[in-house]
Amino acid sequence: MVMQAFPSTFGDVVKSSRRLIIPVYQRHYRWGKSNFEELFRDVLQQYKTLLPLLQLPEDIALTGRSVTSTHYMGAVVLRQSETDTDQWDVIDGQQQADGGQSLLAALRDVSL
Repeated sequence: MVMQAFPSTFGDVVKSSRRLIIPVYQRHYRWGKSNFEELFRDVLQQYKTLLPLLQLPEDIALTGRSVTSTHYMGAVVLRQSETDTDQWDVIDGQQQADGGQSLLAALRDVSL
């Protein structure tokens, strides 16, 4: 079997119908408070960077272009299940995948 890489953003992964499965052989989740604080600081910095651009009137230079910024959390390696096309095993990057999902869940919960 030949492995093929398909670079994707975190948004691409969470918007898809893929179910991410952490195989039993993966190490235990080890992120603690300091890891989440660092992630939150990084996300807040990205927000502060983009906020002035998002507040510009629509008819100024950004019309027709998306306003995006990037933050590299590390690679996440997924492998499609041989038995279920919607199931993907997290081969590497469990901490990043779980940390990102936890952050999204926390933002969802405080916005309700």
